[in-house]
Amino acid sequence: MKKIIAPLLLFLVITTVAVISFFYMQNQKEANLLAAEQQATLNAPIPITTVSGLIGSEKEDFFNDPNVQRILQEKYQLSVNFEKVGSRRIATTGGAKGSVTSYDFAFPAGTPAAQNIKDNYPVLESYRVFFTPMTIASWQPVVDVLEKNGIVRKKGTYYAVLDMQKLLALMKAQTRWKDLPNNDGFDISRQILVNTTDIRSSNSAAMYLSLASYLSNDDQIVTNQQQIAKVLPEILPLFANQGFLAGSSATPFEDYLLKGMGNSPMVMIYESQYLHQASLDNGGVRDDMVLLYPEPTIFTQHTLLAMTKQGKALGEALTNDIELQKLAIQHGYRSNNATLVADFQKNLEAHNLKNVPPSINEVIDTPSYEVLETMIESIEKSLAQ
Repeated sequence: MKKIIAPLLLFLVITTVAVISFFYMQNQKEANLLAAEQQATLNAPIPITTVSGLIGSEKEDFFNDPNVQRILQEKYQLSVNFEKVGSRRIATTGGAKGSVTSYDFAFPAGTPAAQNIKDNYPVLESYRVFFTPMTIASWQPVVDVLEKNGIVRKKGTYYAVLDMQKLLALMKAQTRWKDLPNNDGFDISRQILVNTTDIRSSNSAAMYLSLASYLSNDDQIVTNQQQIAKVLPEILPLFANQGFLAGSSATPFEDYLLKGMGNSPMVMIYESQYLHQASLDNGGVRDDMVLLYPEPTIFTQHTLLAMTKQGKALGEALTNDIELQKLAIQHGYRSNNATLVADFQKNLEAHNLKNVPPSINEVIDTPSYEVLETMIESIEKSLAQ
């Protein structure tokens, strides 16, 4: 009996071990497969959503910044595909697709353009991303002449155009530089003008129009047809006498950097353009270049209008992400986030940009979109004749 039971027990033990080993191997195989699948999922690239939109040319460098692109992709899985269009044209005609609604977002410069888009298109949400004041890029010999004539004065470390009314009067009278008294540094026959972009397409020219109309209306914002009729004859030559007008804010500033003082004695630009260029190692900003701060001036608010949920995702990232806001500051913009005011100053100090006011108090509002558009359309008709 024992001879029968012993082999039987041995057989049962061997069989049990074999069965357990089989199921263990099966479970281990399944566990390895599951782990491999999980690892493959972890290693798989996260799908990136492409967000398409319209932007003013002044924001091109910001969106092309590798650090901006990296943060948008790694943290928000977003890639921005943009089309550069003048801010007024964004608001009125859209881009290559023919309508703002064909894009995920529109990102013009200036409150009037943004407000028109909000009023006329199905905007899901708007985001005040950053802002910049309007300034005048000039040259030290030009500034010296203006200073001798009581138009410009240094305030602390920066230059301010203190008498905008006097400067405007010289331009309206079509005064030439050589006719200014005490002019031994820039006595050329060219007419005194501030170079701008094309009023028919670009926000920076519209901001210049807003400022000029305010000054021509006895330091009051133009609000009605009677005031429009009063100021337009005085303002039209400021644009008509310039000759060719570029459609984007990038072109006049590039001419200023490359063609020099004779071509561009004074150019209306965004402060952010100058500060970003000056912060670059080979940006082309030289010691004889001067940034003037008109008093009063106008803030240009850069507002993103989201048409889709993808546009909303981009707007929320640009507005709320501190890293992206700090990168915007590095590109010369001022943040709407009050906690980042010190970062703007630190960025200036890091690049030895001393001639910049930390805050600006003499600021006016733009006219309403309807009033501004009426003035632009009138100038547009005159330029076309």
